[in-house]
Formats: sequence, C-alpha cells, structure tokens
Amino acid sequence: HCHLYPHFGIGMWGMNRVFDTLQDGSQCYPNGVRIKALMPLPDRPEPPKPTPEKPGFPNFIPGKVGYKAPRPPLGIVGGREMTELERNAAIENPRPGAVFVDPCLDQDPVVVEFNVSAIEMPVVYNKQGWHDPKARFYVMDEDLDDILSGKKEPEPLVFHVPAGTCIRMNYTNRMPHILDGDAFQLVTRTYENGFHIHFVKFDVLACDGGNVGWNYDSAVLPGQTIRYEWYAETELKAFFFHDHFF
Repeated sequence: HCHLYPHFGIGMWGMNRVFDTLQDGSQCYPNGVRIKALMPLPDRPEPPKPTPEKPGFPNFIPGKVGYKAPRPPLGIVGGREMTELERNAAIENPRPGAVFVDPCLDQDPVVVEFNVSAIEMPVVYNKQGWHDPKARFYVMDEDLDDILSGKKEPEPLVFHVPAGTCIRMNYTNRMPHILDGDAFQLVTRTYENGFHIHFVKFDVLACDGGNVGWNYDSAVLPGQTIRYEWYAETELKAFFFHDHFF
C-alpha cells in the first residue's frame, strides 16, 4: 500500500501472495476456494510439490475461517510453540521474530536489542497549549517511568543503528483496551496494536506488525509483549514505523 493521502481518498487495495510450493490447481485456501494453477517463471527452478507434511503457504498456518488470524508462534512472550506443520515449514533454527525466514543475512551480524512500549497519556505540543488528551506513542522502556511521572517530556522515538545490524525488538502494549470518546474522538475499541516497520528486512509472515491476507496477526493485546526481528541490510539514512491496527 501507499502512504500518500490522495490514494486514501481514491481507494487502494492490493496484496502479493507468494507460494513456497508448486500450485497446480489441486490445493485450496483455508476457506475452501481453489488456488488457481500457476506456472513457475521460465528462469526459475520448479518449487517443491505440496505434501500432507509440507502443504506450503498458507495451509500450514493454523487459522480458522471466520476468526481472526492466529498470532505467530514463538513471538509472544508466554505464547504458543509451533505446530507440527509450522515446524516443518520453519527455517532450520527458528527463533522469536524469525520463524520462516532468517532476515539477518550475515553469518555473524551485529545484534542490537531495544525494549519499547506503546502508551497513552496527555501531551502538550506547543506553548499555545495545543494538546492531545489521549496521545498514543512509542517510548523506550528505560524512559517509561520518567515520562509517565512527568519527569521527562515525550519526544519522537528514533533508533540509530549501523548498516548490517540485526535489530531485535521487545515490544509491549501498555495501552488501555478502549480509546475513550470526547469532542474530537469517538469511543473506539483498540484492544491490539503492533509495530509495523518499513525498508528493513524481516520475516513477513511472523514479524510484519500487521494482519494481511492469510498471514499471522503479529499484534499484541494489552499487557502482552511480542518479539520482532529486523535486518538493516544497507545504509538506509532513515526508515519509519507505525501501528497498523487502530
């Protein structure tokens, strides 16, 4: 999707679905719709045929039609392990945030770990008193108590990492279940949120901070912590991130 506002008004929707097994028309999506037969590109090797043990994407994901997508395995602290089908589809050494693809391409990458939370509190933006009584934003956990107590002013969250860094994020949802209404805001249920990032490499199925198609729902409920992993392959100058759930 694009982040330019004119496109919001006109309407936009698109999704790429990448299969890891040969689609010859014999398989169905989890909702029973048949997957159309696809021909491999002429310059690419033919992918493996699906088997009951390795049915390929999306049929190894333990979702149920009519329900929200399941959370990714291994990612949520205190969450679930992998099913047998997920284990068969996973990389050799799966870990939180890198289950089906290993984004950290270097054999021995620099690893940097951050602890971040999403919180809600009043924020005053300028000397004229412009403010948001229910501002929602990301903070480093090391600054959490000082910001909540008023000892430290909130500020935009910025990460600095060198190219070639494997970034590991422990992300906690500390926001209330409901966004209360006022003169400017309708009462809204916001029971889950995530950390959706751009430009860096990551396991799209388990670490997107989103909920797209047949992929996992890689968000967390209030009080939960999820572990993401990204790879800053090149010198990006700047990249950005945001929530994708409310």
